[in-house]
Amino acid sequence: MSLAVTGSGARKVETALVELNACRGESNIETQQITNCQARAEAAEAEVKHLNSSVDNLNQAVAKLNATGQRSADLLPYAAESIRRARRLDAVAEELRKRLP
Repeated sequence: MSLAVTGSGARKVETALVELNACRGESNIETQQITNCQARAEAAEAEVKHLNSSVDNLNQAVAKLNATGQRSADLLPYAAESIRRARRLDAVAEELRKRLP
């Protein structure tokens, strides 16, 4: 028994191989995108920790204000830091949202 491939059959095999190669390329791109998103998500997690620390400091300064009626010198810097970190976290979240399908 011998096997013969016609011209049409050869073109179909070639087309299938090209499509398979394209699928592999797309898969590689998706894997890279997922890896990038994971790395960005890890960075966002670190931002959340920094934000929590800033908010803790701000809460302590507000507690001092409430207890004494006097604003401590660190209240405004802590508030500004908390706002800055929250904005940064919002930007990271927006960037991740745009990357997801």
